[in-house]
Amino acid sequence: MELTPKTNLIIDRRERLEAARVQLKKEFVGIDGPIDEVIELVHSWYTFPEGQIRPTVINLVGMTGVGKTALVERIFQLLDLENVFYQFDMGYYANETENLKQELSKKVRSYGDDPICFVFDEFQLCRSIDDGGEEIDRSNFRPIWDLLDSGRIKLVEPSHGVETLHLLLLRIEHCIEHGLRSKGLEITKGEKLFVDLLGKEAFDEDFGDGEEVSERPSLVPNGYHYYIQQCAPKRFIGEGEVNSYLHSLRDEDSVVEFLRETIELGSRPKTYDFSSSIIFVIANVDEAFHDSKDVDPDMDADTMHERSLEVEVYDIKDCLGKRFRSEQIARLGNNYVIYPSFSSQTYRELISLELKKKADVVLEKFGVNISFDPSVNDIIYKEGVSPSQGTRPVFTTVNYIVGSFVGRVLGELAEKKNLKKGVWAFWSYDNDKNRIEIRDSKGKQIDQMVFPVKIKVDNLRKAKQTDEQAITAVHEAGHAVVCAALLGEVPVKVVAASAGGGEGLNIIKWKKSRSKEYTLSMAAVYLAGIEAEKMVF
Repeated sequence: MELTPKTNLIIDRRERLEAARVQLKKEFVGIDGPIDEVIELVHSWYTFPEGQIRPTVINLVGMTGVGKTALVERIFQLLDLENVFYQFDMGYYANETENLKQELSKKVRSYGDDPICFVFDEFQLCRSIDDGGEEIDRSNFRPIWDLLDSGRIKLVEPSHGVETLHLLLLRIEHCIEHGLRSKGLEITKGEKLFVDLLGKEAFDEDFGDGEEVSERPSLVPNGYHYYIQQCAPKRFIGEGEVNSYLHSLRDEDSVVEFLRETIELGSRPKTYDFSSSIIFVIANVDEAFHDSKDVDPDMDADTMHERSLEVEVYDIKDCLGKRFRSEQIARLGNNYVIYPSFSSQTYRELISLELKKKADVVLEKFGVNISFDPSVNDIIYKEGVSPSQGTRPVFTTVNYIVGSFVGRVLGELAEKKNLKKGVWAFWSYDNDKNRIEIRDSKGKQIDQMVFPVKIKVDNLRKAKQTDEQAITAVHEAGHAVVCAALLGEVPVKVVAASAGGGEGLNIIKWKKSRSKEYTLSMAAVYLAGIEAEKMVF
């Protein structure tokens, strides 16, 4: 069977989408599941958008800093669709001082019939219900709910033509109040005031070789005919038709009436049909995730990751119900991609990926190979990972511990004339210091550099040998011992010196379903800390 051009297009797009899936999994770590879900949900829109009667709505939800926005941006880069990608940070419009409808109009003014993508980031800030359960009037966001529902929205396009004609109308009305009269466009009385207000614009331009102006002013000079046609394109095909109609008007009152009608036509909202579009709603729904508000860096990433895998669509909708009305949540549909928090392995892979990026840049630009020892990954993990805050603290920590020293290493190499191809820099970390061993292409050491690093978080975990820490250690041990005795489980982590500012920490994997006996045992575990203090002290 011979393939039609449309069939070939679908096959080509399907192949590009699969290639994007593979590339995304190379660039993003720890979110293979969400990548697969998003690719599958995008498939129908990308290959056959004209088959839609409503927009495809995809909700990306999760904790902060897990790559929701970055993933969507990268997908459209890989598909070469950045020209149909319209992104809005909803937090920017939440204060009602910025006009979202006007901004939508600006961005889609040149929209044709091609399917496009809307991205509404930080969507949780569009809330229509406050913390007390009372409704909030958020008129600024009404176009968004219409867009999510049917894909059809009415937008008023900012028009220079409307503004220009409105100014002309005000001037004509002012002149009429002071006695101006006309026969059609020819001014019979009050000509001087009109010319004083409009200057050279009051005269019809002669577009011949001499570029002269007419001797008598026109009530609607031909310089305004373009704007009239722009405001009423269905009424006037070209400026010639505008000119003919204007010359058929009787007097100044009929001119004013015509200008008012034209301005009204140009000010009417235009209905856009985006039913073939795709819409990404991106929201941080931290409250759906256990311990999401605990910023202690000693929280266990793996425990938080496992708990995040238990979050279902129902949990997300329940949290959204505290921010939005039921009918608004219904418009979001059921396509929810829930991002889990990152495991310790994911964080370590992310750190390795960031270190490799830095090494690749140095190799490409300076010909120096950098090899990072596992000790560098370890200190970045200890210093930069706060499981409830996602990737952003990790990126800044990589820059602080490694990135800020790369220039100094290269500078010393250049100064000692060792900056040449084939040089290897073996980078390790030990005892608050970056140690860089420089070797030539044959493996011979030619230099060594040591740079002190001010460690801000991991040093807080060091034992202080104080009475307070001894009491904390006994207290936390009490929780741990009773947990093992009554629940048959050893805590995931027991900390007597927390980097998060707290005195101590016990991370215990509680069961989701609990019997009466289990609940009583939990109570005993909670009380065991103070009992341990009583027993020992």
